[in-house]
Amino acid sequence: MFGILMSLEPAMAALVGLIVLPESLHWSQWIAVLCVAAASAGSIRGTRPDARPQAENHGGGAVDTIAC
Repeated sequence: MFGILMSLEPAMAALVGLIVLPESLHWSQWIAVLCVAAASAGSIRGTRPDARPQAENHGGGAVDTIAC
């Protein structure tokens, strides 16, 4: 998930450059930024929750742990 969010960094840099600095992108570059942002949003929306198996308690009073 971190890598997906990091793909939005150039889009944020372009917006900061537009607001803070007197720099602008060409319209085709803005479309490319929007495509990357849409792909990132689609990737985040399409991810499933983490489905790691939980440790089971076998009734011995102690809980088994899974070493990662």
